[in-house]
Amino acid sequence: AYTCLKDFDSRLQYILKESGVLAVDEKSTLPPDFLMEMMDFNDAILGADTDDARAVLKEDLRKMEDALLGEVSPYLQSFDSGKREMDVLQPIKDFYMKKRYLWRLQQQLNSRA
Repeated sequence: AYTCLKDFDSRLQYILKESGVLAVDEKSTLPPDFLMEMMDFNDAILGADTDDARAVLKEDLRKMEDALLGEVSPYLQSFDSGKREMDVLQPIKDFYMKKRYLWRLQQQLNSRA
């Protein structure tokens, strides 16, 4: 349990599952604009042939993750304050699903190095 709770992503997954918001191996529907942005980013990864190009993309991914975290932070604080309503849990779930997508892109980018 400690291992699960000390890792931010594992803790989010646990919280969402325990709250009944996230099913095991759920494939969530992400907003079309996010998916289009990720498709463009995926194309950029496929075209990144130099270490410098990959470094720029890694930094872009980090900035995207930071921006997502900034958007969800008020909801995480509300959750930490004891609020468990869907208007708090749904944005946390959306963040978690987007973060998983970014993680997969990061793995793809790392495999091209």
